[in-house]
Amino acid sequence: MGTAVAVAESAKEVGLPFFLVQCDRGALRNALEKAVQISQIRRRNIKFIEEMERQIIEQAMELVGGSKGELARVLGLSRTTLWKKLKKFGKTS
Repeated sequence: MGTAVAVAESAKEVGLPFFLVQCDRGALRNALEKAVQISQIRRRNIKFIEEMERQIIEQAMELVGGSKGELARVLGLSRTTLWKKLKKFGKTS
């Protein structure tokens, strides 16, 4: 695979518009580095949000006891959504 094709594929993987592929290498490298930084920030934010969500669910579980229906009602979630979140956090028992 040629360098231009590899760079174009890298740009495509991080969601850069095609016109950036036609930029000079320095500009493209800078754009790719920025895209990677943004992606890393998003991943950290998602992990933070998931941790907060897990803590809220655990605290609500303590308040309502073992009733999943009551837990879903208190959290304002459907039972299906609650079940998926509990599974995701390993709290299905």
